[in-house]
Amino acid sequence: MAVEKDFNWEDDLMTKSFQRQSSHLSKLADQYGPDYGKPVPGSDSERRSLEYQQNVVDEVSSLCYQIAQFGFKSKDGSECIKFGDLFKVENVNKRDCLQKIQKVQGKR
Repeated sequence: MAVEKDFNWEDDLMTKSFQRQSSHLSKLADQYGPDYGKPVPGSDSERRSLEYQQNVVDEVSSLCYQIAQFGFKSKDGSECIKFGDLFKVENVNKRDCLQKIQKVQGKR
């Protein structure tokens, strides 16, 4: 298993992809202006973008919380969870949520 001391940013595919994308976007911004690729302020596109960003933040926060609650600490001190365990937690949460919704709908 790789550990942090073995990690090399040059080998990280996500970093390489981000660097390539940033390079292309800066060239486009030079050609079309600094607001290239950004939605018009107040537009539906901007609203959807902000909603999407908030949803991503909420999902990541929820995932971190679940890892902290149901995971374990590894030897190096980082918090971990096995995918199967995380999947079980997600299914229980979804089932509980669905049951609550059905209960509320039944009281109408």
